[in-house]
Parts: sequence; C-alpha cells; structure tokens
Amino acid sequence: MKTKLFAEAEIAQPADFDDIGAYARQGVDDVVGGAIGYPSHWSGYTVEKVDAATVRVSPGVLFDDEIVYSSDAATVVSLQVHIPAITDNRRWIGLVVQGQEATRSQNRQVETDSETGETVNIAVPKVEDRFVNIILAPGAVELSTDPTKPEIPADNSCIAFVLLGNTGIVEIVPGEAWRAKTLYEVEGRVTALEVSLAGAFVRVATLETDLSNLAAHVNSLVIPRPEIVREMRRDIAAMRRQLQVPEGARSDWYDPALVMDQWDSNHSAWLARIKEGIQFPFASYKEGRLELVNEDNPLVRFSGRRMLPAYSEVKRIFNEGSGETRNISQLTHTVITAIQKSVPRSRISFGPTINICENAAEWSRYAPALHAQSSFQKDGELWVSDGIVANFDFVDHRVFAVRQVKVETYYDYYWEYQPQQIGVNGSVFGQTFNNANPMIATSIELDFSVVAPDGEVHLFVCEVDETGVPLYDSVLATSVLTPAQLKLNWNKFPIPPTYFQPGKRFAWFTVTTGNHQLRGTGNNNFSGGTSFLSTDGAWSQGDLKFDFNFRINAARFANSRSVIDFRPMTLENGMTQFSLLYPNWTPEGTALEWEIRPQGAAEWSKLKPADTLGGNPLVGLPPHVEIRAVILATPDLAPMIELSANAVYQAGRIRNTWRAVSKRIEFGLSTTQVQTVDVLDDFDPAVHTYEPRIMVADGPALISPTTSTTTIDKDKPSRRTILSTFTVPAGTTAARWAGGGSTSNVVNNYFAQNAALFAL
Repeated sequence: MKTKLFAEAEIAQPADFDDIGAYARQGVDDVVGGAIGYPSHWSGYTVEKVDAATVRVSPGVLFDDEIVYSSDAATVVSLQVHIPAITDNRRWIGLVVQGQEATRSQNRQVETDSETGETVNIAVPKVEDRFVNIILAPGAVELSTDPTKPEIPADNSCIAFVLLGNTGIVEIVPGEAWRAKTLYEVEGRVTALEVSLAGAFVRVATLETDLSNLAAHVNSLVIPRPEIVREMRRDIAAMRRQLQVPEGARSDWYDPALVMDQWDSNHSAWLARIKEGIQFPFASYKEGRLELVNEDNPLVRFSGRRMLPAYSEVKRIFNEGSGETRNISQLTHTVITAIQKSVPRSRISFGPTINICENAAEWSRYAPALHAQSSFQKDGELWVSDGIVANFDFVDHRVFAVRQVKVETYYDYYWEYQPQQIGVNGSVFGQTFNNANPMIATSIELDFSVVAPDGEVHLFVCEVDETGVPLYDSVLATSVLTPAQLKLNWNKFPIPPTYFQPGKRFAWFTVTTGNHQLRGTGNNNFSGGTSFLSTDGAWSQGDLKFDFNFRINAARFANSRSVIDFRPMTLENGMTQFSLLYPNWTPEGTALEWEIRPQGAAEWSKLKPADTLGGNPLVGLPPHVEIRAVILATPDLAPMIELSANAVYQAGRIRNTWRAVSKRIEFGLSTTQVQTVDVLDDFDPAVHTYEPRIMVADGPALISPTTSTTTIDKDKPSRRTILSTFTVPAGTTAARWAGGGSTSNVVNNYFAQNAALFAL
C-alpha cells in the first residue's frame, strides 16, 4: 500500500495528484482481490416492477476478481420487445450485469499565457470510471407455466430472472447464486455449522465404539460369499414354486420355463415359445390330419377310426351251455350313466431344432395337470396327467428324450382324460370274466333264447375293481343292436378293438327295456367269473350259481410286419421340425416305428438321433416330407392308431431371433440394482448370441446390464450360466425378465433352460 508525501515548501506536480487516486484505487483492488475474491458476483442490486413491461434496477456493485464496478443511479429497463405475443406462451429474461471502464472528460479553465494569465475553457480528462452495464439474456418462448431459464455464461453475473407472459411481467426471481455474501452472513453460517459439528463429533465417537463392538462380534461369524447367497435365493425361489406358496411380492424370482403361468405372451415384445425351456418361436407353422394314402390298403383294417394291421377273428374266452335263462328286462328300469374311457395320446417330435431340456425333474414342482396341458392341446382337449408325480394304478408317463428326437406317451390302454358320458335306461345284467392272456377283443357274442319285438340292447365292456365289482364309470367299449338286428341264439355285438391286459378281470353288461332273455349255465359251470345284476345303476348283486353264455372274439393278425403309407407333411418354405400327435396303444412285444423321406431324398430315414447336425434329414428345410408307419405285430397283439380328428402332424420352421418377457415381478421393496441368472443349453457361440435384458415395471424399454459374466459347465460345454447385473432408476419396485437372442442358422438353435431374477 502506498501514500504520496509532500514537503512544506515543495511545489506539487499534476502527476502527484494522479498518484494519490491511483494509490487509493490500487489499495481497494488489493483488498477486494485478495480477501473477498468473488468472480463476477454482485451486491446491493434490487429489481422491482414499474409496470407490465418495465423494471427498475437500484444502484449496486459488481465484483469481478480484484476489480469493483459500481452503479451510481437506478436504471429503468424496458422488456416490451421480449413479451410473448401468443396466449399461454412464456419466457424467462435474465438481467446480466457486465463491468466496463471509461475515461470521462469535464470542462476546465486552462491557462494559456503565464505572463498575462490568459485562460481558455476546454474539456480535459477528469475521471476514470468503472461502471456497470445491464444486458438482457432472453430465454426460449415455451408453451409452459415454467419455461427453461436462459444459460448464463460463467464470466457473467445475473442479478435477477424476470418471467414474461403475453400480458407482461409475471414474476421476478433474484439471482441469489451470483450475489456476494457479506462477512456477517458467512459468520452466521459458520456458527450454525460449528454447533452441528459439535453434535456430530459426539455421535461419531459413539458410532466408533458401537462399530468396534460390532466388528468384534462379526469376526466370530461366518459370512457367506455373495455367490453362495445368490445360490440360496435361487433355490428358495425354486422351492417356493414346488411348495406352491401363494403369489405375492418377492425380491427373488425363478422359473424353469415349463409352463406359461409366469410368462406374458401378450406383451408387445414377446417372441418366443415356452416348451420345456424358452425356445425360438416359429416363423411358419402348420397342423394337418394324419391320414392314410389309401384306407382300402389290404395290410390294414379299420374298426370305426381305429386302425390295426389286417386281422381275422378267433374265439378266445367263452361259456357255452344250456339249462337256464334270464330275462334281462324283468326289473324296474334304472337310468345308468356309464363313463367310457378314451385311448391315450402319444407325441413324437423330430428335427435338428428339437432341443431336449434336462430339467424334466422340474415337472414334480407343478400340479399334475400342467404337464399334460403343456404337452397336448388340440381343439380344446386338456388332459390331466397323474403318473409323472407318483405311482398310480392306471397311468404311466414315459419320456424318452435325446437330442433331435423326443417321444412322450401318457400311457395306459384306456384313460379318463377325455371321457364320454353315456346315459341309458333299462335293466342291467352282466358277467365278469378273467383274462389270462393278452388279446385285442373285437366282438362279444350273446346267446338269446327270447327276442322281443322292441327294445334295443346296449352292451358295455368295463373294468372291474380288486374285489370283482364292475365299474360302470370305467367303460372300455360299447355296442348296440336294434330289435331288427336281433335273432334267436347267438348274436354278435361288434366292439372297437379293445386291448385286454393279461391277468386282469373285466366285465360285460347289457342295458335294455325290451323283454329279451339270455341263455346261461348253472352250478357255477363257468369258474372264470360271476354273473350280476344292478338294481340302482351303482350297486351290483352277484349270482354264484348262474353264468351267462358268451363268447369273446379277438384279433388274429396275418402279418408280423406291415408298412403303411401316410399322406405327406407339407410346409411352405420348408420345415426344421415336426411332431406327430395321435391316440394309440402299443402292447409290449410289439412296436410302432415311423420313417420319413424328405423331398429329394432317395431313401427312407428312421426317426432317430443323427450322429451330427448335418446328418439330420430335415437340415435342408424340405417343404414336403413323406411319412410311413412300420408296425411290428405278433399273432395276437399289434399296435393301434386311432385316426380321428385328434391324430395330427404339426410342422414348423423356427425364426432366427427370440425374446421372452415374464409377467410383472413385484419386489415388495425398492432398489437400484437387479441381477439375473440364466442357464442356456445347446449354445454355440459361433452361430448363437444371447442378450440378457430386463424391463422396469411394464417396460417397454429394454435395459442392458452394466456387467455380465459367463460360466461354462465343465461337464457340458454347450451349457452355460449367465450372471448379469443391471442398474435401474432409484425407487424401482417391479421389473420383468426380458432375455432374448439369435441364431445365424435356423437349423441350429439353443434354448434357455431356466431363468432367475433378484432385486439387490
């Protein structure tokens, strides 16, 4: 800091007086720049509204590092040109102060002649002025109640923002961010902070003590690694599915993709199939009837729609004699409802894109109906499977699964999945019998001693329980003869070919309102069964001395091997896989094999796994595939195919991309991180890609992971586990699993074996 000194007799020079002002200004600059140091900050300004288009800015000071600029008088600023012209439009205007420096002149008397003292009045520089200019910074015109404020450059200072509407000034907001704070204000803030810090120091000391005690306790515990915790959460989610715990908010989710109950096929991003894993969807699909090229083929014989190899009839079980008769309509008529069982279904799937999931054990986690419903759906048919979960008497579910060929059979010779209820009115008489050897029954003959002029005779074949009681709700075959068809003595009731297992008891019974009589034998002449009657359609009364005359005729097959041609399967632009779904039975000791010949192939191929992908006959995407059945029979037994409306083929060609979307998963908490664990099988990185994705809530935006790691199964390199971590917006409480992928070759695909999602 400098001062200017003068001696008592010294003559002062003009420059001395200039130095006095310069030294004073320099002292102020040093104090402002060194102690205050505000870059482009203002002090003392106020902005007030004068009228709808004008504001008044009071005097104030602008600090710009070490330089101080000031305004000596109030300034009136017009905003008229910036007022929006359209109703409801608004804009912000920034009042920016900028410092400038100028030298100002004043008129003074200046001596021109020292001897005469002559003077003139001229303008000479008198003041070096540091002053402030007010600049308008207009923002954009927007149709909004709160439009965007204009950007203020870093080296400028805004004293206020003025909001303009089409009627003028709406609001004035001071530019507090650019106001220089006084020492008094700073001292007040520091004092408040010191009080808060004093309390914080006390709490920190307490926390240090608590953490020290907690650390000593934690050191004695074994904390699981994150990988172990993740495995535990995945297992808990899987067990929750198995135990069928009611749905609710959960922070962990798992699904083996066996059924659709956890997936949203109606979502706009859906492009997949849930079929024992998440599979590529079809680009083209067709369902057609399984039909013979020639139903008059002498190698086959039809009974209704049941087809077997050509056969003749032979008598297998019988009781023939005379001596007694029974009137089979001698009692009060009873209405009986018989339930007829149907033939079981089989499905054979074949093709290079048939991927077999190894998590078949997951089926035990679901209600028994789900597997049947997933496997077989045709024209509203839904069958309930019992045999996959436990041991049941009459249903045995068998799955033979290898890559490219899959055989599923819900297997019993007769089942209740599509029963037919038959209501008849009349008296009920019948006979049980024991079947020692397997056979396929084709007709039953009864010996009539009296034939009435009216009253048709219904004949039923049913199963018998362990105590020998006929089961009216377990009918295997039915037949009916009208009075015009009946004659005295033996009458043949043709029945659909019906398989009788060896060592089991069966029964036939009649229901009629006609006054007919049947012959029989007495004195327990037939030891293989018992005659019975029913008075109420439910309870049966046996007769230990009387047995009806009857003959059970069975098929005698002519050929041990038959090759049957079916109509070809077709699919425009070719197929990568097909399935055969048909009602049938195949008794032990017999076989039903299928062979195909794709368009252009010279030889027939069996439906068996190919050694390589290229060895599969469907690799070339044939649009036309011939098909035939090879039936191996014994003289007494043969496979049967029921060529009804439920016997179909399903041909398809897969797409080269897929995307599956789960239903909305409610976490029951909010999170910013989500993890997914996905298991892929048959994966080949040379032709396949996989994209782990999720959606927040209902999407539709797909979120990519921030990190993703792949673990290859050491026992099966084509199987891998993908762990992905996603960052989601704060407050996320729900998400959807939305993985997807692609293949560069539609005859080479992979599938997702299961998926899991966790909120962290």
